Amino acid sequence: MSESIKDKEIKMTADELKEYIENMPEGTIVNIDFDRETEDNA
Repeated sequence: MSESIKDKEIKMTADELKEYIENMPEGTIVNIDFDRETEDNA
């Protein structure tokens, strides 16, 4: 029973991302597209 998040965008902070990855089942493959939006270059 695996939850599919394909084609779903997830916005999270780096800390949330770290926690999310640490809590994933072992062997989970993650495709991460870093959208570098900061106030500096917006």
